[in-house]
Amino acid sequence: MKGRYRYRNKKNRGGKFHNHSTQSAILRSGYTVDQTWKGLKKAWLGYTIAKNKGEDDRMVYYAELIQKLRNELGLPQGNFSNIDMDEAIQNEISNRKKNSENDNHHKEKSRVH
Repeated sequence: MKGRYRYRNKKNRGGKFHNHSTQSAILRSGYTVDQTWKGLKKAWLGYTIAKNKGEDDRMVYYAELIQKLRNELGLPQGNFSNIDMDEAIQNEISNRKKNSENDNHHKEKSRVH
């Protein structure tokens, strides 16, 4: 019974082992192919969560990230026709400017001379 669970099903898990030559391939971004695939998987998870919560700005962020990673891997671009990325990016930039202006105005008022 020693080591009963240690190496169970370690051999041949239905072809889930990756070719070692692709693991070491480094892309233009400086990351390996496997790291980029893992990042793509996490980006899709983030996109799905943002979509379920109705967070449009996060959806745009993850959609852009997905497109960037797919381009890096040489895959065709994803279809994100349900969001208008250009309009959403402009809204996000304008919201950031408004927030930074409000923060600066608040800081000036709160200073004691």
